[in-house]
Amino acid sequence: MNEDLSLHTPEEIVRLYDAGLIGSYCSPEDTDRLLSTLPLPLFGDLLAGDGKGRVCLPFKAVVEFEKAAGRTPYDEVQLTGDCVSHAVRGAADTARANDPDLRSTEDWIDRTATEPLYGARGHSGQGATCARIVGWAHQRGGLMLRKSYPDLGIDLANYNPKVGISWGGAGVPENVTSEAAKHRIGTISLITTWEQARDALANGYGVVCCSSQGFSKHRGPEGVCQPEGSWAHAMQWHAVDDTRPGDCRFCVQNSWGFTYLSGPLHLGQPEGSFWIRQEVAQRMIQAGGTYAVSNVNGFPRRTLKDWGNAEVLK
Repeated sequence: MNEDLSLHTPEEIVRLYDAGLIGSYCSPEDTDRLLSTLPLPLFGDLLAGDGKGRVCLPFKAVVEFEKAAGRTPYDEVQLTGDCVSHAVRGAADTARANDPDLRSTEDWIDRTATEPLYGARGHSGQGATCARIVGWAHQRGGLMLRKSYPDLGIDLANYNPKVGISWGGAGVPENVTSEAAKHRIGTISLITTWEQARDALANGYGVVCCSSQGFSKHRGPEGVCQPEGSWAHAMQWHAVDDTRPGDCRFCVQNSWGFTYLSGPLHLGQPEGSFWIRQEVAQRMIQAGGTYAVSNVNGFPRRTLKDWGNAEVLK
């Protein structure tokens, strides 16, 4: 893990990951410990075939709610090695936004804050494991929103990575943990195949992936980025296109902002995101750090709302 706890510009963050910054790393001990405590440790064939042959765009719900709240969707840019907290936050918000009980934009409160998640990483250096952060949000802590908590003496209304950095060694304060625990992630399960990721996304559940796969910084035709280099990095997946036999594609949302990446967009994907191909997705999943995230108990089948195109995704 890294000991450099300084903040960086978005441009520096990209260069640091290219140079080997460890934002996400594998810990078999963390993974085994987490899976041994889960009622549904492996996603398995729970929703088998639900996404086969379909285009499913769960990010559309997040875009709709964020815009209605006066925010620019996916605009927070990480300034330190806290990528796992951004990815877990994104997966949790995807699951929340696609809850069928949310009938209108008035039902959405706000996006999830990253700082408590990163503060739960369990050490004072940089970087974290997906198992550690997603497990904390499910079992001990939970989710806190992008707002001020005056009773707790903390202000999470704006991204402030210094807060999560400062909590790493001693852990998240107990009063903050208790507040976060009021809104826990409902269910988490390890994903082991691209088909499982496809089927989870087809039902509006979040997917967070920790891996060492890097990518080009230019989207090719249909928004696809080619694998290139190595990033010890975590990103969320929030859409799937399985309309090409043998070439299922996943939309990956990065936390490096909108300017580091160029090239065409596809299917209304958000800025800062790119599509990856099936074989690349499977290789990333095989690293053992990909989880399906549900906001409820289990992964019940649900139908995604069609939020439209032009008025939502323009």
